[in-house]
Amino acid sequence: MTGERSVAATILGAALFAAEKHSTQRRKDAAASPYITHPVAVAEVVARHGVSDPVVLQAALLHAARANSTKTNSPWTALQSPPPRPRAHINCSML
Repeated sequence: MTGERSVAATILGAALFAAEKHSTQRRKDAAASPYITHPVAVAEVVARHGVSDPVVLQAALLHAARANSTKTNSPWTALQSPPPRPRAHINCSML
């Protein structure tokens, strides 16, 4: 059970980090909705397609955080996540 909470806490930590990074941004839609809706939607689509790997779900949530960050540190470092697994490229441009 502890492992499950740890995974959930890690994924939620990524969501919180992304929300903080995008807190002042708005989407360019008619409603000018908060930008954070985009990374959350990407993560939801990835999960809906059967992906449950927490590192991949974190990547989906954080895919735009680095580009929109004024700091040079990595979102992974800021979250104090475990050492990354071998890199996997996720092409979210088709989502």
